[in-house]
Amino acid sequence: MYTKIKKSLNFLLRSIIVVLTYGYLYFELFVNKKISHFNVIDQNISFFALGFVVFFMLINYGIEAYKWRYIIGKVEKVQFFQAFKAVFVGLAISFFTPNRIGDFFGRVFILKKADRLEGIFATLIGNLAQLLITLVLGSCALIYFLPGLNSEYLHFGNLSIVFLIIGIFIINALLIAVFLNVGFLPDHFSGFSNSLIRKFINQLQILQKYGRKDLIIILLISLLRYFVYSFQFYLLFTIFGIKLPLFIGFLLVFILFFLLAFIPTIAISELGIRGILSLFIIKTLAPLYFIIPHAEIKIVAASSILWFINIAFPSFLGTFFVNDLKFFRKND
Repeated sequence: MYTKIKKSLNFLLRSIIVVLTYGYLYFELFVNKKISHFNVIDQNISFFALGFVVFFMLINYGIEAYKWRYIIGKVEKVQFFQAFKAVFVGLAISFFTPNRIGDFFGRVFILKKADRLEGIFATLIGNLAQLLITLVLGSCALIYFLPGLNSEYLHFGNLSIVFLIIGIFIINALLIAVFLNVGFLPDHFSGFSNSLIRKFINQLQILQKYGRKDLIIILLISLLRYFVYSFQFYLLFTIFGIKLPLFIGFLLVFILFFLLAFIPTIAISELGIRGILSLFIIKTLAPLYFIIPHAEIKIVAASSILWFINIAFPSFLGTFFVNDLKFFRKND
């Protein structure tokens, strides 16, 4: 009887995920008419180039699957294709959850034997590594534009700018140091006596399985992935006629992802936010490239297409792997 109940609940939860993903996608594209952002494709746009961006989406999530497989290997050994499916299922669930927290659950519920809480903590390491890369490179990109921003908007003294730059480097160094010593985190909670907290701390011990070498490898994989999806964005700007120099283009993209990291969103609302931020960043930091004919439409279109290729379409694909999720297992 319990087995039948578990199967029924698994089926129900999977169905809810599929319905919510399709419902949110339909609502955003057709009810909110965000599909109109893609009308610019009717112009002389190279579909071969767009196909190249889609190809890099697969590379992007292939790298993420490799990283997650490497990380989760401390908890449970998984095949690469299983990790690939976990990443896409995580995208499907995160599509309708705040700040994509559903990504954790989408991945760990594909595990067959491992403790789910340990799986979440392990997955968190990969997410923190990606966030760290975003913050470090984004803040360094801001330093490059800081003199121009200061003369145009801030009007700080030279000494204040120097201290600001030093402060950014110190904060980045501290963040990297904390990440590379994440294994010591459980020791700071060892004094708690509450049974529930103790159980939580015991699960947190998984962090101690990742040595300095492991964490550096995870950071390097995250860095590679970061450059892949940054290149996607830069390529889309080029496709839509916003021909930024390679170095400047990458820095602007770094700043965009940096700002997005601080904005609470769910994936569907991120479509509009990406467009607004892209317009703001290019208009503020690279105004010379904003005078291109129909620049606003092209910039919004580029950011919208990237959202569709990197988030909406993979979330749709992830629903085909939802059947692999085991919310209730035999050993639970």
